[in-house]
Amino acid sequence: MTTALGVVLFLLLAVAAATLRLGFARRIRALERAAIAPDLRPVRGLPDALAPLAELTDEPLPEEAVAIRLHQTGEMRLSEDKPWQPFTAEQVISLTKPAFAWAARIRVAPGLSVVVLDAFDGTDGHLEARLAGILPVARADGTGVAEAEAQRYLAELAWAPGALARNGHIDWRATPSGVTAATLAGRHIAKVELRLTGDGLIDAAGSPARRRGTGPDAPAEPWGGVFDDWGEIGGLVMPARAEVFWDPPGARFAYFRGRVTRAVPLDAAGRPIGT
Repeated sequence: MTTALGVVLFLLLAVAAATLRLGFARRIRALERAAIAPDLRPVRGLPDALAPLAELTDEPLPEEAVAIRLHQTGEMRLSEDKPWQPFTAEQVISLTKPAFAWAARIRVAPGLSVVVLDAFDGTDGHLEARLAGILPVARADGTGVAEAEAQRYLAELAWAPGALARNGHIDWRATPSGVTAATLAGRHIAKVELRLTGDGLIDAAGSPARRRGTGPDAPAEPWGGVFDDWGEIGGLVMPARAEVFWDPPGARFAYFRGRVTRAVPLDAAGRPIGT
């Protein structure tokens, strides 16, 4: 009797775990679909300094491409006294509106991973982490995190080849050191500054104030990242590597180092193009 009860309990737990994992996977797919859905608007006011890069990155893309799926590898850490932990990720980035969905699997121990979802659907931000894709570790949704997630989209425009020429939801302004990109994020305006090389490539992006943390009182701190190793990945022009950091005075803390290993353009139905 005891053995039978144990088997029943095990099966119930297995079903519950599978249900939770499936529900999380469906949430990720739904946010990917939200990022892929096109929202076409004419591009206006693109600074002259970005025009060559817009042409360079858009030219290899099929006309029907509305999003890019990136495959990434790298390492992340939670704080300076924590070890770097390897991750693999897939990221869908819209080319026609500020929206993305990033799903990563971070190995935290042998045989154990945390699955992280980071996304912006054009209105709300979404951040969720689950141990083994099952047990919730952290979650934040809505307009409270929308600005920070929209800032991530803008900062990663180098990884969205074609968006400079196809995303008409971005307001642009030339600055002495580069260009400022801004977009509506819920009730806020999200802004980042893009720094350009002498060849007109984006090599850095950041903001003097981005929300750090998920709580209602989370502070805003200087934040940014650098890109390098520009070239072709799957025929698309983009940087292969990036490092992201918090940058308060005298205390820069790098927490993300990633590399794009594959890039695939998607049509409005989410189908890969040319693969």
